[in-house]
Amino acid sequence: MGLCPKVRVALLLLAVAAAGCPHDLTRAADGGGGDGPVVAADAGLDQSGDAPVDRGAVIDWPYEGKVADQSRPLDRGKDGPTTVKDKGGTVKDKAPPVKDKAPPVKDKAPPTKDKAPPPKDKAPPPKDKAAPLPDKKPWPDKKPWPDKMPWPDKKPWPDVKPWPDVKPWPDLKPWCGNGKLDPGEQCDGTNFGSHSCAKLGFPSGSLKCTAACKRDASGCHGVLGKCDLAIVKSSTNEYAPAVAFDGKNYLVVFQRLISSYHTHILAVRVSAQGKVLDSTPFIVDGDKVQKTYAAVAFDGKNYLVVWQTWSSTYGKVVADIQGRRVSPVGVVLDKNVITLSRDAGQNYRPAIAFDGAAYQVVWNFQDPGNKKNSFDVHGVRVSPAGGLHGSKNMIISAALQPQKNPSVACGKGHCLAAWEDYRHTTGYSAYAARIAGSVLKDAGGIALVKTGYQPYNLYNGEVAPRVAWGQGAYLVAWPQRLGSYYHIRGARLTPAGALLDKAGLTLSKTGGGNFWVRVSHHGPNWLVSWINYSQTARGAGVSPAGIITTGAADMVICGAKGFKYGMAASCGPSSCLNVWQDLRSTKLHDIYGELARP
Repeated sequence: MGLCPKVRVALLLLAVAAAGCPHDLTRAADGGGGDGPVVAADAGLDQSGDAPVDRGAVIDWPYEGKVADQSRPLDRGKDGPTTVKDKGGTVKDKAPPVKDKAPPVKDKAPPTKDKAPPPKDKAPPPKDKAAPLPDKKPWPDKKPWPDKMPWPDKKPWPDVKPWPDVKPWPDLKPWCGNGKLDPGEQCDGTNFGSHSCAKLGFPSGSLKCTAACKRDASGCHGVLGKCDLAIVKSSTNEYAPAVAFDGKNYLVVFQRLISSYHTHILAVRVSAQGKVLDSTPFIVDGDKVQKTYAAVAFDGKNYLVVWQTWSSTYGKVVADIQGRRVSPVGVVLDKNVITLSRDAGQNYRPAIAFDGAAYQVVWNFQDPGNKKNSFDVHGVRVSPAGGLHGSKNMIISAALQPQKNPSVACGKGHCLAAWEDYRHTTGYSAYAARIAGSVLKDAGGIALVKTGYQPYNLYNGEVAPRVAWGQGAYLVAWPQRLGSYYHIRGARLTPAGALLDKAGLTLSKTGGGNFWVRVSHHGPNWLVSWINYSQTARGAGVSPAGIITTGAADMVICGAKGFKYGMAASCGPSSCLNVWQDLRSTKLHDIYGELARP
């Protein structure tokens, strides 16, 4: 079926426009009607003048694929569009009217702006070229990142204890020293408020005030109790006490009579405040032999308790010095006793001290058979583990005539042994010798008093000298007869062996006989304590300068009725514990004590 003529004309026009032809084309009827080819409507030249147009040329209809029907002429109106007539000559629908011409051209573009401003000055000439960069070193090979170590198992965080309440730091009062008691001050100058030595329990002395306005009771002296400290009371007899302090408590050792020629060495602990910690004394040694004159010292960790053993078989006497270690909690550490005396002969009355590295033990020695009819002073060093130093005992004094009842005290690395000596035949004298480690420094001894004094009792040691170390010197004290009475005398001796009191010091004020002297050291002062013939325990404080600190009269440590024997003493941080053998209530001997400060 052919295309509608109208459509064909429109397509033709589109084709011509697409080909760039400016001329109008019309269809001419071939006179025969019907379908025929399309021919040019006009003859002559193309408007472009390039080539004549063949008016009879047949125009292929590209959209039909066949020759157009030439029987339908093209009707070109005067001005209007070409119309297509059908076979009957009837004019078909005209082409749509031409639209209005294109809108008038808009005004020309606005005039150009002023010319661009002249160019700025040329850029400054380039600076000198920078120095060439150094050759770049190749980047070092990156080592592979190590494999990540597995995270250690996190331990559970310990339970955090609540922080203790922090006490406010005391303000350092700028007004300390104004003589007034301000908040936080215990004293100021001579102002102690209502406090005094008496309020602190001391019968004498004066309080001191430090630069920080704190009380200092070192100037207070006297006895802290009422002479009622019963350390051991039992249904049997206890004798010859000794005492040492371990930094917290005292250990009091003594002998208890079990039967004739059978005694035990026992001990009991006492607090620094004078409270008995062991209601039942514990046994240090309980062998079935006689044991007497126990002594004790502390090495910073444990005690070493030593004593004299005595036995007689068919008239043969065996007397040795033995010992055992004891812990501060009262545990005996050695299953077997340690025998300290190794020389053949008889050994009596030991004394002991610690020099910071080892114990120094001294005692009386009598040769076998008493061929010399004399006593010497022997000794040995003992390690804190209980081992003996050297292959044999040290001979401290072997002068002619007896040397008896030795005592010993030590500073750090040095010791001083003192004893009663009969080398002056008019009476006993007090002698001493220095010991450094295992070396005897004074083979002939140092005479503290050479005038001689008549002993009260040669066996019980009432006149034996006793010694203590403190404030850079030793203080030795002994009973000496002055006129009709025995007084307590003393002298200070330096570690170099210099005698500071050549004329001696008189330490007791009361006559009537003073014996069983003991020396201990507390703070800046020494405490010298003894038993008076009136059966009172007395004492005196002695300063480092050799001055009595406890007043014009003797300090009465215990005035209770009853015989008293065998004084011993040791000092703790606040006071000294004096102990003795007491016969106040029955015919049995007990162990009593009292705290005092020099």
